[in-house]
Amino acid sequence: MKRLILPVILLSALLGGCGKGVEADIGNNLLYSHSEPLMHEMEGVLLEMSYEVSELQNLSEIEKKNEIKKGSVNVAGYLTLRNGTESTIYYTPSFFAETSTGQRFGNIAEQLVKSDGKAQFTLEKGEELQFRIAFNLSKSVYKLVDTLEVTVPVAFKEPNSVSSGDALGDTTIWELPIKE
Repeated sequence: MKRLILPVILLSALLGGCGKGVEADIGNNLLYSHSEPLMHEMEGVLLEMSYEVSELQNLSEIEKKNEIKKGSVNVAGYLTLRNGTESTIYYTPSFFAETSTGQRFGNIAEQLVKSDGKAQFTLEKGEELQFRIAFNLSKSVYKLVDTLEVTVPVAFKEPNSVSSGDALGDTTIWELPIKE
């Protein structure tokens, strides 16, 4: 009997971990989850993202201060950046999203965490970093579109650079389904 208990516990834990890879914040209504990571390789730098779409019900004071409305739709990305190069790299998460109807949305995660909104990450060789991005859509915009096009910025060899000579690879666009 004791021999069966451990495998049953391990199997239960394994099955419990299956399903959606990301969970909506407590009290928010999960509309869509995409746990299969999107990837962008930039000359040895790898960026991966899973994301979820939630209708916001419980707003923090910071969200209220940034004029985010209850009932609006939040597209939250969970990213991992890995530096597989032999040198230090610099990454500014200046993501933006655009709908098929032409509306543009900036990355509000920076505003919710930092006052200056101009964070640049420095990663030494072999280092990994996890961070979030978020785009807030009104319920009316969400009803009109099925996808968001997210422009993914590149990493650079030099701090605060925007020179294509310092860029590691090219920007890319991820097309994110936001509904089932």
